[in-house]
Amino acid sequence: MEHRTLSGLNNEIKTSLYKSFPDTVWVVAEISEIKVNYSGHCYIELIEKESNKNQILAKSRATIWAYVYRMLSAYFKDSTGYDLQEGLKVLIKANVEFHVLYGMSLNIVDIDPGYSLGDIEKQKQEVISQLNDDGIIDLNKEIELSILPGKLAVISSETAAGYQDFCKQIMQKGDKFNITFELFPALMQGDKASASIISALDNIYTISNRYDAVIIIRGGGAKADMHCFNEYELAANIAQFPLPVLTGIGHEKDESIADIVANTKLKTPTAVADYICDKFSSQEAYIQDITSIFSNTVQRIIFQAGNQLNNTKLRIAPIVNDQIHSKKIDITDIINKLNRSVKNITMEESAKTDLHKQKLDNYINSTVSLEKQKLTNFIKQINIKAIKFIREENTIIELMDERKKANDPTTVINKGYSIISRNNKIIQSVNDINISDEIDIIIKDGKIKAIVTNK
Repeated sequence: MEHRTLSGLNNEIKTSLYKSFPDTVWVVAEISEIKVNYSGHCYIELIEKESNKNQILAKSRATIWAYVYRMLSAYFKDSTGYDLQEGLKVLIKANVEFHVLYGMSLNIVDIDPGYSLGDIEKQKQEVISQLNDDGIIDLNKEIELSILPGKLAVISSETAAGYQDFCKQIMQKGDKFNITFELFPALMQGDKASASIISALDNIYTISNRYDAVIIIRGGGAKADMHCFNEYELAANIAQFPLPVLTGIGHEKDESIADIVANTKLKTPTAVADYICDKFSSQEAYIQDITSIFSNTVQRIIFQAGNQLNNTKLRIAPIVNDQIHSKKIDITDIINKLNRSVKNITMEESAKTDLHKQKLDNYINSTVSLEKQKLTNFIKQINIKAIKFIREENTIIELMDERKKANDPTTVINKGYSIISRNNKIIQSVNDINISDEIDIIIKDGKIKAIVTNK
């Protein structure tokens, strides 16, 4: 029976391969493993998967020798922003080699970064399409962010420079607004980053009633570090989260899918902090404007009411005086007429008895008394109406005064707010004070003196 040794067979295979593939070939594959040894040589395992499935159809070893790897890795990263890494689909140019001891492998001599960029963008568009098909891509944007989001849940790496920038900016600009935040640590790059961020979101969800918003931040870094923010599972969790999610991932040019589904996308962690603080500053300015307008309006109304009352008094006084004067004239005329009548009657009827004179005197006295009573009643009515009108006007003034007192700074302090001043001047901006300044903090039950140590 004819037979071959294994080495002989392998040599025949080697010869056949060289005859079949005398030149380099372009091959599409996915990197499943990649290692660089101490000498700078790069060893890769390439695979091909069945479309839309994880079943592996083919596998092959590949090598990039050190002198080629230094050039190709730099070229690939400059072109794509990514390092050669596991999970990337690549279009490589390679020599087909066969070693009788180690079997077949590919010796990579060139790589097309354009193919990898296209595949990355294709994967990104597929995730966006799936989010649209699921009807969840805009869910988080539909949640209204609080006017004053002062309680924040922050997802970041505790040691990330971006997180430190966020903390510094909040403490500098937002300290006076009492903005609080709690860190939920998570990995922000690498294969486990997406699962780590989702875990942090799950932890926040269990106590979501404590917070107004969720902040996801990281500093700058390689473009490849953004890969986790383009994964469907993370994007779906952000899109469906019950609190508004703000992102400050740190890449100005590249928009991740996490940015797309978030309620609000900002460029950097510092920009997120500025955005939160600016909402408080805007609201503070609005309240100050409203308070000033209200106070001025109340003062104007009180002044106008006072003028109206004085004018009313001035109008009533002449009317009353005229009425009294008119009645006095009428009485005087009557008395004069009666006196003249008496004289005439006396002269003409001097012969009449004392009885007639007595009757006449009684008539005169009765008439005078009746007119005096009418005058007294009229004056009383005038006084009653004047007093009633003055009381009504005083009631309006008192109501206006009560409204003014309700907006008095003392009343506001009693509601739990405080006033900060220096040298009896109210501080309205952080720029009005300096480090080491002594300030007064006026609260409900007293005054606190403090020294500024930071702002």
